[in-house]
Amino acid sequence: MEKLHHARLQNELSNSFIEQRLLILKNSDNEETLKFKELYGTTHLINTIDWFETALNELG
Repeated sequence: MEKLHHARLQNELSNSFIEQRLLILKNSDNEETLKFKELYGTTHLINTIDWFETALNELG
């Protein structure tokens, strides 16, 4: 089941999408990033950035 989920993610995520998200999420002055931190907190932001970085590394 996990392999199927991972395969679906690979089809839905592209390197360019992940890179765009990382640019936004790592920019502490970005309005979207500020809203994310307000809604979900700094810890979740850091975890989300880590998740996107892991996904980018796995996609190669």
